[in-house]
Amino acid sequence: MMPKRSERRGPNLFDLAVLLAVALAIVATLWFAKGRRTGSGSGTEVAIVYRVELEKLSEAVKNNAAPGGAVRDGVRKTPLGEITGVHSFNTPIVKNDAVTGAIVRTAPEGRYSVVLTCEARGRLVNGRILIGDYVMAVGTAVSLQSETISGTGYCISLVFEELS
Repeated sequence: MMPKRSERRGPNLFDLAVLLAVALAIVATLWFAKGRRTGSGSGTEVAIVYRVELEKLSEAVKNNAAPGGAVRDGVRKTPLGEITGVHSFNTPIVKNDAVTGAIVRTAPEGRYSVVLTCEARGRLVNGRILIGDYVMAVGTAVSLQSETISGTGYCISLVFEELS
């Protein structure tokens, strides 16, 4: 006759480790999600002037932007102010000259960049510039849309002034 094995009830050590890992993943996800949101709290009202460089546009599109048009974020559709200035130029590229071996900077035809200068009102909250709920900073990737032009680029300058 075989000895009777006692049946264990309840979780073992492996089950506890898996539950702990799942709980940590949930807490980390919630913490990161909360940390990226900016509260709708007040903050200091500011007037913002920022510039966004849209790259790799075709010649047909480069002259479409005009001052006075409203701009918004192309992903979340958040209003981002109004265009106050437009500057377009050939997008320079750096390449290796096959004949001399030198590195050459050239501006090929058909590839253009457009720098849009925009003005908006926003808030300064915890050291961050907010336009609506959009966090704007130099280096921020921005997907802009207006009635006449849309594109993706980076914020290349930002100046703000506190309003009283």
